[in-house]
Amino acid sequence: MAKVISQADLGGIISSGGSKYLFHKEDLGEITLIFTSPISIVETGDEDLAGRIWDPPITDADGNPLLDFNGNPRVKWNKVEAECTINGVSHIYAFGGEKSSSLRAVGEQMNANEITNETLPGTKWSIARLGKWQWSVKYLGREAIASAASAPKEADRSLDKESYDKISQSLNELKGKNPSVKEGVDKNQLVQTMVFMTGVKPSGIENMWENLKMTGLISEVDGKVKVL
Repeated sequence: MAKVISQADLGGIISSGGSKYLFHKEDLGEITLIFTSPISIVETGDEDLAGRIWDPPITDADGNPLLDFNGNPRVKWNKVEAECTINGVSHIYAFGGEKSSSLRAVGEQMNANEITNETLPGTKWSIARLGKWQWSVKYLGREAIASAASAPKEADRSLDKESYDKISQSLNELKGKNPSVKEGVDKNQLVQTMVFMTGVKPSGIENMWENLKMTGLISEVDGKVKVL
């Protein structure tokens, strides 16, 4: 018999899913993005920018070897990615492997405009995929990166006790349903889950964020939030 999904169950699904990765296919067309991090190489067994352990599949569901573009069995490979924003929404731009054509195209324009990987954050780009291996990449200048630290805050504002209790209860339920939140998840995903489970607006949760850390309900390190 079918089972109705509880709020806690659905909250766990939301927090564990919803990939932030952007895989630039030809039908996506031209996009404009602002890089918010340097470009990173993720080796097998390392944690990627989404906080997950990278373990590229080399066999299909039946155990048969997957083949690369040359028809040879795949081997474990390193992937390349960078954080960015598109229309103010956070994404992770997936370049593919270390020899990818998209990485080479962006790298060539970085060199042409004297941009190093360390100075990449804050730069604005137009990127279009023209074919399987062809790209059009244009450097559009530099823009400020919005951050929570620079956002205006209202002084001495906090949630009422009822809302705080809802948030506290949702975090405890989520911790029991989804153990991954104890290891660290993306803040945006966690806030989205709490909004769904409690009905409290994102701005209200943001206003209470420091209180949640001070009372030991959550901790935040290197962009990852752990539910304690």
